Amino acid sequence: MKKKEVMKHSAAIQSSNTQTLLQRRMFNVLLANAFDDLKIKRKFHIPLTDLAEVLEYYSKDWEHFKKALRGLMTSIVEWDVFGKCKRIEWHASTLLASVEIVGGMVTYSYSEFLREQFMNPGMYARISLKMQNKFESKYSQALWELCVDIFDEKRGEGETRWLELAEYRKFMGIPEGKYPGFNRFNYRVVKEPIAEICKVSDFAVSIDQRSHGRKVTALKVKVSRKNQRPQNHSTKAIMPKVTASIPTSIPSTSITDLTLLATTAKEIVEKWPLYKPLFEDLSKLSPIALAVVQGWQEKVA
Repeated sequence: MKKKEVMKHSAAIQSSNTQTLLQRRMFNVLLANAFDDLKIKRKFHIPLTDLAEVLEYYSKDWEHFKKALRGLMTSIVEWDVFGKCKRIEWHASTLLASVEIVGGMVTYSYSEFLREQFMNPGMYARISLKMQNKFESKYSQALWELCVDIFDEKRGEGETRWLELAEYRKFMGIPEGKYPGFNRFNYRVVKEPIAEICKVSDFAVSIDQRSHGRKVTALKVKVSRKNQRPQNHSTKAIMPKVTASIPTSIPSTSITDLTLLATTAKEIVEKWPLYKPLFEDLSKLSPIALAVVQGWQEKVA
């Protein structure tokens, strides 16, 4: 298979994330393989070895692989949970209508609804099949795809509307009763995915919070390219955007990661007044990370 990316319908990206990480990757590869023939075929084929190669699946546990494929027939997703299509409609579907492996060939099909949606996506994002293999969490993968979808190349940034907490939970596929407390939810489903996306991709991601009293009620996802300023704007015009894109906190796991430190050092030194509040408490940093941050402080002193 020669495809490097898939044109994925925005409503499919913004659907409920009920799949495992492997299943989400599988779905993207299968869609890329079928895309050019969606208008003329009902069934699609890909060699099992090709599918495994694109997924970088090097395990010999083929029962696990088949289980993931079967799961795509039972994984029911709600379409367009954020209402990007701006129509009062509701759709739910399994991701695959059928799948089989015979003679080393994977044969699969989609429901008529999904096939019709995929063949002419009015709104879509180009999802890199190579990049998706870098993520180790289904939450990171889902949030990264959302960032690709909302990112505006012309402006060099993008953001969602305010998403009610229940909407974000549904998008991330968080079942009822899991992570009931916001602190644990925020760490596992917000901060950890952001840290991983910033580590392995060229996106800088932040999430704003809106509260009612002391209770967080809504989130807004913001994304920009690392070390990239919007073009053709005065400094006064872009400062609010730069400020808004800076997270309110940085997990210690990402601070101590030297790759992230190296890629962000130049921008942090240039915009030190904006980043300074994030480094007021250095007690949790490793000795190496502490030395790097102190180096930034010396450069702007």
